[in-house]
Amino acid sequence: MKAIILCAGRGSRLEPYTSDKPKCALEFLGTKLLDWQSISLNHNGVEEIEVVTGYARENLKLGHRKTWVNKAWSKTNMVYSLLSARESL
Repeated sequence: MKAIILCAGRGSRLEPYTSDKPKCALEFLGTKLLDWQSISLNHNGVEEIEVVTGYARENLKLGHRKTWVNKAWSKTNMVYSLLSARESL
């Protein structure tokens, strides 16, 4: 099974924590939110995880994950981000 995690948005309601990184890179209990999602998905049988990035993508460490980029992240929404990975849908 495959999952696509949307990490393109800025998370402006979480300012100033997201001034230089997307909200998926914020830590909770010492673990990044993106890693919490990955752990949960893996625990439930999802082996392939792809990520759609946008805002501050250069500050994400995604390892070997397949990534997609929503270059218009500031002007679009989650549906547009998901469609950035349309080849995997």
